[in-house]
Amino acid sequence: MLQSEKLDGHLHFAVLLFLAAGTAFSQTQAINGSIRGRVTDPTGSPIPQARVAVENTQTGFSRSVDTPDDGYYSFPNLPLGVYSVTVQKAGFETQKHTDVAIDAGTEAVIDAELRVGATSTSIEVRGGAPVVEPARTNIGRVITHTEVDNLPLTSRNPYNFILFQPGISGHPNAELGVPRLVNTTGLTDRINYQMDGMAATESDRYGLRLFPIADVYVGEVQTISNSFTPEFGYTSGDIYNVITGSGTNQFHGEFQYIGRPTDASARPPLLGTKPKPDLTLNDESVNAGGPIIKDRLFLFGAYEHVTRGFPQPNTISTTAAAQLGIASNLLATAPSVQHAHFADVRADWQISQKHQVFVRLNYFRNTYPFNTNVGGQFALDAASDFRDRAYIAGAQLLSTFSPNVLNELRVSEPYRNERHIPNALTGTGPVINIPGVANFGGSNAVGDVFAEKNQSFNDNLTVIRGGHTFKAGFGLQHILDNQLSDTYSQYNFPTIQSYLNAKSGASPFGYT
Repeated sequence: MLQSEKLDGHLHFAVLLFLAAGTAFSQTQAINGSIRGRVTDPTGSPIPQARVAVENTQTGFSRSVDTPDDGYYSFPNLPLGVYSVTVQKAGFETQKHTDVAIDAGTEAVIDAELRVGATSTSIEVRGGAPVVEPARTNIGRVITHTEVDNLPLTSRNPYNFILFQPGISGHPNAELGVPRLVNTTGLTDRINYQMDGMAATESDRYGLRLFPIADVYVGEVQTISNSFTPEFGYTSGDIYNVITGSGTNQFHGEFQYIGRPTDASARPPLLGTKPKPDLTLNDESVNAGGPIIKDRLFLFGAYEHVTRGFPQPNTISTTAAAQLGIASNLLATAPSVQHAHFADVRADWQISQKHQVFVRLNYFRNTYPFNTNVGGQFALDAASDFRDRAYIAGAQLLSTFSPNVLNELRVSEPYRNERHIPNALTGTGPVINIPGVANFGGSNAVGDVFAEKNQSFNDNLTVIRGGHTFKAGFGLQHILDNQLSDTYSQYNFPTIQSYLNAKSGASPFGYT
């Protein structure tokens, strides 16, 4: 049956407003972090009008604020990276904290106890700061860049990292899809996939990513489940947020090759003298980043190419094939090979001390011959090829209107188009299915198309008033979802003889 579905102008709207009591800054920043603390004297009394300055030692980004009467300070919406925190007040020694690492959604607490003395005297505290989340009720973690680099990932599929999340179980995906049967707090496959806090989930089916991603441009991964805030939304299960890599003042990059030649694969004990299956894996990846203008403009780029064999042996007996008239070349092992290309370019621009923006472009292409209806009792004329394309654009603008009023704006437009197409061996006739024996003659997969564009717009405004933090925002999504199902004819015969009788005309209606 031919079926076409189109969702045009589908608009999602969400508004959130909440209050974080005391000094607790709510941990809901999709791709940013924060630093907060309190400045006191040796007696524990607050020090008002102390100047607190933070600086990203990798990009030169800086921000400063004066403490109010209660001595508390807060720096929300900080770009990720390693920071130094400097606290100064006339009549007291200067205190500087270094190596404060900020990951996605985390908050470092720097409480400074200043000693009486000259401001020119500086005390340096190394070793970072504790990451605390006093208002947090969810379960989650951040998979850091070091972990992303070092964790074994022969599938080359970063979506499998979700299984490192506490309280998550499921089955990893050996290809480029998402893990299967992912259980999150008792809910199956309830996942909202994001990239840099922007939409990356299919709109028609929960729990599926809209486009594949590559390990080569993943900076870190933020996962959240169980009682996350309305800012994320769209799911009652898990948030899987991939943070892409970016450039810094230091040139950096890496090249990686993973190879698995067929000659290095073990021979299956039941294979006999037949040639070994082509399990070849070749993965080349490279990324690089650095400054275009020191402290102002940074560029990061990445590319990965994956070629992986997924051979599927045929189990149709030669006797049955001879009776059914299936050509011998249609009984060979399906030469399924995945050819995937990933590309990523990201530019970060510090427009001023008050405004920072990044723009990111991604491209994905996968050509996969003999993708569907292969192996087992499928003859090669029942197979179809798979073609997949995706283009993604995203941007974020961070604005500091005043030390107490900040805004984060994110826009994105991912587009994906995938389809199954015939190959040189795909049959043009009806599908003939004899359960337990063979499936041949034609394909039931050729012609289906999935195409989706998801234009999203999200804005969050943060207002700090004394010991309280207010945050409000909204999100809009305009979704274009086009789906086309294929048309085919299929005849099911209970036995080989019933098929032969129908073909000869002796019993033309022996099918179901």
